[in-house]
Amino acid sequence: MQKLIYIKVYKGYIEARTAGENNERQFLSSGLNHPRSLAGEFIAVENTFKEAIAAQPKTLFGLIKPKVLVHLVPEAAGGYTELELRFFREAALGGGAAVVYLLDSLYGPQPDSELTDTKKWL
Repeated sequence: MQKLIYIKVYKGYIEARTAGENNERQFLSSGLNHPRSLAGEFIAVENTFKEAIAAQPKTLFGLIKPKVLVHLVPEAAGGYTELELRFFREAALGGGAAVVYLLDSLYGPQPDSELTDTKKWL
């Protein structure tokens, strides 16, 4: 069974945890420090996603890649562009995700009770 990893993206860092487990950790990223956009240096962000996904509990010795829900927490004036959304989708896939779902700033950070319900539908 695939695990769902919930990653919240902020300016300068991400927070990651596995749904249903109390293991949230913060990972700093120099790639998220662009002055006009949340998306900055792709390789740095991809490496941060790799680090965050690798730090989560593994299923079948890491042979099954997890589903990842990427939540872009800061509000973007006018919303996020297609390029920014693709940036984060590709960074998460390169970081080791099997499937990536995106959630924008319209919703606040999700508690585990909400993630459990969301996981059923993903």
